[in-house]
Amino acid sequence: MTLPRLAILLALTPFSRGDIVDWVNVDYISKQTRTTALATKDAQNAVVSMARSTAANGPWTMTKNPQGVSPPSKDSHDYLSWAPYHWPQCNWCPAKTSGKQAQRGMSRQRRRSEAETEHQALLFFSTPTQLSELEEAAASKGKAPACTPSPTKPMPPSATWTTCPYEVQDGKVNPDVRTLTGPPSIVHVSDSVFYNAHCFALKGTRSCSQDAVRFIQAYFLTSSTKMNPNVNFGQIVRGPGQSGQQGAFTGVLDIRGIVKIVNAILVLKSAKSPDWTNTIDNAMTQWLSQYAKWLQASDIGKSVAGKANNHVTFYAVQLAAVLLASGDSDSAASTLNWYFQNKFREQIAKSGEQPFEAVRTRPFHYRCFHLEGLIAAAKLGDWLGLNFWQATSKYGATIQDAVDFTMRVDPKDEDATELLPHVAAIAAVYGDPKGSYAKFMKNLDSGYQKEPVWFYNQREAFTQASGRKAGNTRDAATCNPTCKPTDLIPFLQEYGFELESGLYVTCGMVAPYFCADDLPSVDSNSTSVDG
Repeated sequence: MTLPRLAILLALTPFSRGDIVDWVNVDYISKQTRTTALATKDAQNAVVSMARSTAANGPWTMTKNPQGVSPPSKDSHDYLSWAPYHWPQCNWCPAKTSGKQAQRGMSRQRRRSEAETEHQALLFFSTPTQLSELEEAAASKGKAPACTPSPTKPMPPSATWTTCPYEVQDGKVNPDVRTLTGPPSIVHVSDSVFYNAHCFALKGTRSCSQDAVRFIQAYFLTSSTKMNPNVNFGQIVRGPGQSGQQGAFTGVLDIRGIVKIVNAILVLKSAKSPDWTNTIDNAMTQWLSQYAKWLQASDIGKSVAGKANNHVTFYAVQLAAVLLASGDSDSAASTLNWYFQNKFREQIAKSGEQPFEAVRTRPFHYRCFHLEGLIAAAKLGDWLGLNFWQATSKYGATIQDAVDFTMRVDPKDEDATELLPHVAAIAAVYGDPKGSYAKFMKNLDSGYQKEPVWFYNQREAFTQASGRKAGNTRDAATCNPTCKPTDLIPFLQEYGFELESGLYVTCGMVAPYFCADDLPSVDSNSTSVDG
């Protein structure tokens, strides 16, 4: 057993904003004022265009993984995904007959230069380095081992999944996780169902309704292609031992698109879709009820509910949405109240910074990603008659403060347009009397008023919208974090916050982000701060 190492990790290209989790006021979708309808005509047409273009690729299912790949349960209906930031550390020796070519995807990562690692966050990862007998012997003689002998003849590449220890490299996606059908399929089906339900409500186009219902049936209800209502094998950390046979708390994040599915179902029902029958409604309600119970009662669900970063935020909005669709609006409201009265309170610093996201290797992306969850939760609460737009953290900051802060951050080589949907939402909720938000969005994307996000984020789409900015107590609020981590860091015997499977930060690592000075006020003509 060895001590963990401090890893300084690479960043990847950010994700596109096309698959963000969102909630839209159900009544607003079906009916807008004439003024709003005219102002959002192009954006509504974009919704219809997205509906039809995505539908051309459906239906989707998560049951058709590559041959020979199945969940540990051997049930193809159990959702399966692999932890995206974990990499094998075996460095297998090539077979004698293979010449100089080693098996693909199994070499150690080269050591990064100081230039590559400069200014990147330091994070603990907990996987111990496990040495083979050959490596141990070479290490004892002060020599670096060339490779590790394969334990079987021949050694199939898939054996890496159960034999090699996997180490986390924050922000660096292992490309082989993309060979599974689970993660992309839930993204595609949630996007298409969302747009097609809205298309039907806006235009009355029957094919939009039919496709939305057909896709829901194929993914969740049809016996041959349905997904079981659990994520027992989501984001498995591959490798030897028990961890390679069970899902991680991070797997729940994969299913966040269910929020859009629920929104689409309520829109179809509100618009009186003839295709959404009582039989289908009853079956889907049962599925969602079972999934809600799994989120609340499973060890994985309980684990993610105890986290501090974006994972618990997306867990809360996901659970609230499925409870609402199951007919339990009171429990949905209670879930959101629990989140905003507890977890949210520690997530935004006095300045508007999000410390648990800023510490990551792709800080701008993770700030935007967490804002996505925060705003979706507040939107869902808004539709339930709850005003979380004025909720404040222990440090006096609101969701608006978090967006304003991120607008002032230099995204560097990350995608600044990830922030655009969140600025649009904040402008609609809090108002934009000086036009600063509008100027910022125009600078990011001059055609933003022709995108669906413009239609979804109009003032009348919110019932609790208020121009009053909360958080007037910020000047008196302390910057010192209430640091009570609950996750034991293996091999250190110290507690910290687990941000991803096996990836930890300590109180000392996040404290500077809570107490850092604020950035200059936003320059509405720029996407970053020049000083």
